[in-house]
Amino acid sequence: AVRVEHCERVHVIIAAKRVCIANCRECVFFLGVNQRPLFVGDNHKLQVAPYNTYYSQLEEHLTEVGIVSTINRWDEALSISVIDPHDSLSHPAGVSDAQSESATCLDPDQLTNFLIPNWFENESTGSTKDNPFPLPDAYMTSQQRNVNAISLNEDDKL
Repeated sequence: AVRVEHCERVHVIIAAKRVCIANCRECVFFLGVNQRPLFVGDNHKLQVAPYNTYYSQLEEHLTEVGIVSTINRWDEALSISVIDPHDSLSHPAGVSDAQSESATCLDPDQLTNFLIPNWFENESTGSTKDNPFPLPDAYMTSQQRNVNAISLNEDDKL
């Protein structure tokens, strides 16, 4: 399990059986999770998206820790908005009636792949050649549209 607390304005990529996100603001979470993501505390302007990266040994590592890449519940978040009015990090001004927000899904057109360089290509023994977590149709369609647009731009330059 992964627990993320008190983050602001970051993008976090997580492959785990489960994740708990608490008291975060303006973050994007790219998730490959087997259980529903849990959002607790005072969260604001959070977005979730499907897992967006891979490296050569990812599938082996997922298998070692029992993560099943065909099960990804990234978009089935469960929000528990229990806000501690005494938490100075959540409420720097001491506001006790603030409402926590649910995470929204990242627009498919905003999803990009995070590339991990393979610095030790000669030593790599992994079999992973692509993201093992399947993308939902809307995200796959958007990525294909972007690839086609880049290809057209490259053809125009020739």
